[in-house]
Amino acid sequence: MRGQIFTQVLVFFIAAFLFVLIVFFGYKAISGFGDKQELIAYTDLKLGIEAGIDQLKTNHGNVDTITIRSPAEEICFITAELPSDNVGKPILKPTFRAKTGNIILLKDGAIYNKFYSPDIIVVEDASVEPPQGTYCCYKTERAMKLRLEGYKGKAVISSWDPQLNPCDQ
Repeated sequence: MRGQIFTQVLVFFIAAFLFVLIVFFGYKAISGFGDKQELIAYTDLKLGIEAGIDQLKTNHGNVDTITIRSPAEEICFITAELPSDNVGKPILKPTFRAKTGNIILLKDGAIYNKFYSPDIIVVEDASVEPPQGTYCCYKTERAMKLRLEGYKGKAVISSWDPQLNPCDQ
């Protein structure tokens, strides 16, 4: 009888220990899914934009549209040759000046991620001859429709419909 109680207590503690291990490692694994999902979304965004730019920069006058989703709240495109004093948002200037990012994703008012593409010209209205500029798109959790056009070895990025912000499409 005494040995049976000891065995039951031992089995209870082993079961409790296993339960705690499963809950701990399960929580750790599940909490990592969100980070991996954001990394995948960022990689998909980057590859989609780079593929569109590479395809059109050598085809002067060709136009295509890309639909992208961003893991950030805001995405800013900056023409590579733009003087850093002309970059609109102060938070973007150091990154742009260091040539580490001209496609910059912002989340909670801070730089979330960035990458650099020397082959973009940013315009707000595609019907105008390409001036250099900065364009930021807010509320990017929905799909954005961007217009890419080959222009003198670069890709011009603008809204697909000049009447709409790409965030509204």
